Amino acid sequence: MLTEEGADLNEATRRRLLIGALGEMEYNRFANRVLPKKVNELSWNETVKALKTCFAATKSVFQERFEFLRMSYSGGTLSEYTEFVKEKFVRSQVGKLTDEQMCCLVWTLGLRTDETEVRVRALQTLETKPDTTLVQLEEQVTRFLTIKADAKAIGGVTGSRYNFEVNAVRAKPRDNGVQSGTSAASGSATTSKSSSKSRSKRCDRCGWRHNRGSCSAKNARCFGCNEKGHFVRFCPNSREANGQALVHASKESVKIREMVKIKTVPIEMMVDTGSEVTMLSVSDWEKIGKPQLKAAREKILTVDKKPMKIMGSFECNFKWRGYVYRGRAYVGATASILGLDWINMNGPWLQAFMEGIPEDPVPKEKSPKKNFKGREMLCIYVTF
Repeated sequence: MLTEEGADLNEATRRRLLIGALGEMEYNRFANRVLPKKVNELSWNETVKALKTCFAATKSVFQERFEFLRMSYSGGTLSEYTEFVKEKFVRSQVGKLTDEQMCCLVWTLGLRTDETEVRVRALQTLETKPDTTLVQLEEQVTRFLTIKADAKAIGGVTGSRYNFEVNAVRAKPRDNGVQSGTSAASGSATTSKSSSKSRSKRCDRCGWRHNRGSCSAKNARCFGCNEKGHFVRFCPNSREANGQALVHASKESVKIREMVKIKTVPIEMMVDTGSEVTMLSVSDWEKIGKPQLKAAREKILTVDKKPMKIMGSFECNFKWRGYVYRGRAYVGATASILGLDWINMNGPWLQAFMEGIPEDPVPKEKSPKKNFKGREMLCIYVTF
């Protein structure tokens, strides 16, 4: 009103009329807000800006819309309820929503209560970029979850003994003759050397370097012989005469299947701790939309040490047991296999798996062969 009808008034008069409309409590709050300046030292534009900052709405527009959509009659007269609905409608600005904004609103409201981080990220995106489309919102949230998963994978599981790759690197003995440039106390050097020697040999039960007492495979069940105490990849019942480990999953082995979502499409995958890479069958690759494949630089071998025919590989986001990760999958003429590269990303599941899988009955010898078609060679070597 002062801007239009009071256009002929000078700034000082307009500012005085605007400030005079404040109550005593509001004026004191505003005066304290602009300190160390005094109220009469502010220009018209500075006064308007300071008033907006001081008395801005405490609720976001999204929260107002959320409350409007969740409104319910809680007593009183119908007339009061009608007035309340109208007031909330105006304050929430629901009528100004575009189709995309309405979709984003419903999408965010529909998230479960245990997905607080996802909801917070979605709200931040909608507040900073109101014109965000639903697809863009999903991409932003997915990118956030991917970064979070990467950070978790880098950090590992706190206090866990399952950070295999990191532990293996740290445990390598320094036998290449290169010495550190910083001198250390003789006692510390002796302790470090002793520790390196104790971890220098690979464990014949899990394949990693560690103290014997902390082996992660002591409670695991072998998929090959169905006995506890080692992984199928290091099964003593499947060793060749030359002492090399023969990696395989026999047809009579215990099979564990996990449901993994790739590009929002649920894919049933067979867990195989003997496979160093994750494989996707051609049919499952077609099911997720045939993502573009890159030529595989790695040489992938079957249990018989024969090259496996690979169509290629691709990177993707995948959701497994409530967590979103990013990994590489190889496509070939095989069943869909959840290999160690993806398994190692899920610390909680890996920890539970290492401590012992459920007792599953061993399939009967007369099981139909068609159930195992294309799955005779499930474990894979990768050479570079």
